Amino acid sequence: MAMEEYLQSSEFFDFDKSSVNKKAIEITENCKTEKEKAIALFYWVRDEIRYNMRLFIPKIKKNFIASNIIQERQGFCVSKSILLSTLARAVGIPARIHLVDLINHKISQKIIDFMGTNVMHYHGYSEFYLNGKWVKLTPSFDRETAIRWFSTYV
Repeated sequence: MAMEEYLQSSEFFDFDKSSVNKKAIEITENCKTEKEKAIALFYWVRDEIRYNMRLFIPKIKKNFIASNIIQERQGFCVSKSILLSTLARAVGIPARIHLVDLINHKISQKIIDFMGTNVMHYHGYSEFYLNGKWVKLTPSFDRETAIRWFSTYV
């Protein structure tokens, strides 16, 4: 399988920008294996980029550009997945994103009112090519948000 396309920089996966490239190297500097790098990148994006679903405005292009997401330090599922995949590409791990529609049966009424539905259209997640297979990663909720949402439902 040709992996070149999953290692390229682009307008959105802009690891050719020094801020993105430096951050990827900084996060993974003590990692020896691709797996260690993948784990370090996942936790950094998950926990250091605050989840903010109000940023999902498709017409605002900057919310989908990795270098901007690092600068703003916040994002939603698609933007955080773009950033995670971009950082992976910067350190030589083939990566891509997927968009799917999810039905969330445990979503709060406040979120349903905000979105107008319980269907989360265009949920984004990353995939890394590790050890000969594609591995799914979803860094959406930062640690604080995940704990708050978990404690609400359990």
